[in-house]
Amino acid sequence: MQKNRPSNRSLTYTPHNGQFIIDELPTLLLCTAAWVYGGMEGLPLTVAAVSAAAALTLLLLYRYIYLRRIRYSIGTEQIISEHGILYRKVDYMELYRIVDFQEHQSLLQQLCGLKTVRILSMDRNTPRLDLIGIRCREDIVSNIVNGWKSINEIREYMKSRIISLTVLALSVCLLPQAAKAQVAASNPLEWTALAEGNDLINKQVEKQIKGQTQTALLQNTIAAEFNRIHKWEKQYNSYLKTASGYASSLKACTHLYNDGVRIFLTLGKLCKAVRNNPQGIVASIGMNNLYIETATELVSVFTLLNDAVAKGGTENMLTGAERSKTLWALNDQLAAFSRKLHLLYLSIRYYTLNDMWNNVTAGMLDRDNGEVARMALSHWRRAAALAR
Repeated sequence: MQKNRPSNRSLTYTPHNGQFIIDELPTLLLCTAAWVYGGMEGLPLTVAAVSAAAALTLLLLYRYIYLRRIRYSIGTEQIISEHGILYRKVDYMELYRIVDFQEHQSLLQQLCGLKTVRILSMDRNTPRLDLIGIRCREDIVSNIVNGWKSINEIREYMKSRIISLTVLALSVCLLPQAAKAQVAASNPLEWTALAEGNDLINKQVEKQIKGQTQTALLQNTIAAEFNRIHKWEKQYNSYLKTASGYASSLKACTHLYNDGVRIFLTLGKLCKAVRNNPQGIVASIGMNNLYIETATELVSVFTLLNDAVAKGGTENMLTGAERSKTLWALNDQLAAFSRKLHLLYLSIRYYTLNDMWNNVTAGMLDRDNGEVARMALSHWRRAAALAR
C-alpha cells in the first residue's frame, strides 16, 4: 500500500475591520467631535479644530491601511507575520519552537465576535506573536497543531522513501548472486552429491555424539567410585586417629593422676612443715625465690586450663590430637608445679632465721674452718631431728 505524500498547504489570515474600530475607538470619537466642532459657526478655535480633525483623519487612515496590510501565514513548518506600509517587516516563528497558546477577548471583541491569539515560543527573535482581529470561528490553534502533524507526516514519508530506495538498491546488488545460486541448485547431479555428503556427515556426527555420551557415563561411574574410596579413606583415617588419640589421652591422664596425687601429698607436708617450723616461712623468703617460682607455675597451669576450656564447647569442638596435646602440656605444667611445691616444702621445713642470718652475713664476718664446721653440724642435726 503506497502512502500518499502529505500536502504542503499554507493558511493566510488578515485582521477583521472591526479590530480597527476596537483599537481606534477613542481616536474616532475625538476626530468626529473635532469635525462637528469645526463645522459650527460662531465658535472660537474652529480652524484649530478642523486642522486637528484633518490630522486625526490622516492618522486613522494610516492605521487602517496598516491593519489591512497585516498578513498571518501558517505553513507546515513556520508561521509568517507580515506588517508595515512604507517599511515592510516579516517575522518568522518555527512551529517546533512553539511552547504555548493563549486566546483572550476584550469586551468590544466579544461584542464584535473577534479574538486575539497569542503564541509563545522559544525563539529569541520572536518570543511572542499576537494574531489580532481573528474571527472566533477560526480555530488557529488546531491549524498549527495540524501543521505539526504535517511535519511529522513529511518526515515519515521521507523516511519511508529512503527505506524503499535502500531496499531497492540492495535487491539490485543481490540479484546476480541469487541467480547464480538458482542455477547451481538446478543442477541435479550436484544436488545429489551434496545430499550424499550431508548424509555421511550426519552419520559421523551421530557416531561421535554416541561415543561422547558413553564416555560421559563411564566418567560419571568412575567419579562415583572415587567418591566412595575417598569416603572409606576418611572413615579409616578417623578410626586410626581416634584409636591413637584414646591411647595417648589415657597415658596423659595417668601421668596427670600421678602428678595430682604428688601435689596433694606435698600440700599436706607443706601444712605440717608450717606448723612445725613457722620461722621457715620468713626464712625461705631470704634464702630463695621459691614463692615466686611456685606462684608462676600455678598461674601457668591455670592459664592452660582456661585456654583448654575456652577452645572446647559445642561450637568449637576439639579433635583427638588437640585433646592429647592439651593433656600432655597440662601434664608438663603440673609436673613443674609439683617440683616447685616440693622444694618450697623443703625450704620451709628446714630453714630457720639463723640460716637466713648466716646467708646474709656470709663474706661479711670472718669465720674459721672450725666455726663453719660447727654450723654445718648444727644444721645437719636440726635437719635429722625434723626428718624423724
